[in-house]
Amino acid sequence: MKIICACGQLIHDGTDALPHKAHLIPDQAWHGLFDRLDEVIAHECQTIAQRESAKTLMRALIGGASRNAWQCGGCGRLYVHDGAGQLQCYVPADALTSRAALSGTVSWATSAGSAGYLHAP
Repeated sequence: MKIICACGQLIHDGTDALPHKAHLIPDQAWHGLFDRLDEVIAHECQTIAQRESAKTLMRALIGGASRNAWQCGGCGRLYVHDGAGQLQCYVPADALTSRAALSGTVSWATSAGSAGYLHAP
C-alpha cells in the first residue's frame, strides 16, 4: 500500500517492522480482546495441534481489533483507518511535533522470573 501525503511525500507500506506504521487498538475493544485471548488459552491449548490453532486464532483476534496507522516522515501527519475502514488524516499541532511518534521497539522478557513483562530498551 502507498499513501501520498498531503505534503507530497510518499508513505510506503510494503514490508514488516516499519518505523512509520502502527497497529492501533481502540480502548473500547481492549478489555474484550484480552478476555477473548484468555478464553482461547484456557480452552484451546491442550495439545500441540490446538496450540497451533490457538496461535492463529489469537493473531486473527488481534488483527481484527486493530486499525492501521501511518505517519509521514516529512510533515508528521498521521493517517489512520477509522472503524469504517476509511483513511483519516490528522495534522500535527506545530513544527515541533514528533515525526517518529509510531516508531519504537520492545523486547519481550524470556527469563522464567519475568516472562510476559514488557521491558523498554
